[in-house]
Amino acid sequence: MIQLFYPYVPEEAITEVVDTLKSRWIGQGIKVDKFEQEFATRFNQSYSVFLNSGSSALETAFDLLGLVNGDEVISTPLTCTATNIPLLRKKVKIIWADINPTTLCIDKNDILKKITGRTKAIVNVHLGGIDNNLGEMPVPVVSDACQSLGIVFLSSQRLLFLEKEEMALCQRA
Repeated sequence: MIQLFYPYVPEEAITEVVDTLKSRWIGQGIKVDKFEQEFATRFNQSYSVFLNSGSSALETAFDLLGLVNGDEVISTPLTCTATNIPLLRKKVKIIWADINPTTLCIDKNDILKKITGRTKAIVNVHLGGIDNNLGEMPVPVVSDACQSLGIVFLSSQRLLFLEKEEMALCQRA
């Protein structure tokens, strides 16, 4: 096998991993607490909560919104299946919105045409790191930003979910 890439891992990171593995805290613990605090500070938030994956973060977002059987959620089919599978498990009716041909992200104009009195949320996927800022919407927006760590949203109505490798952030933006 020909190795094309060699991952760069700084010595400081290796030391931190070894220190953690030698401690009794290999899950939630002091370092995770510190990282959550530093992450919240970096993004000017009061707090952040990390989960084990972006999938878990989305599942949590949908739980926090109280979505139940028969609710309608507008989403995009152009995404990883993990975005919409939690909606299917909840027996939510997914209303598919078209994509913007320039960004390949969900199209705001098509969303606005599809919002009804039964719409409980919108799922906005920031595909490939694109900041697909929808602006203010009349219902909560769950931002699947697993590919977009670091983009900033200004709306206080949104739930923001970010993923970085194996950890996901769930915070009120």
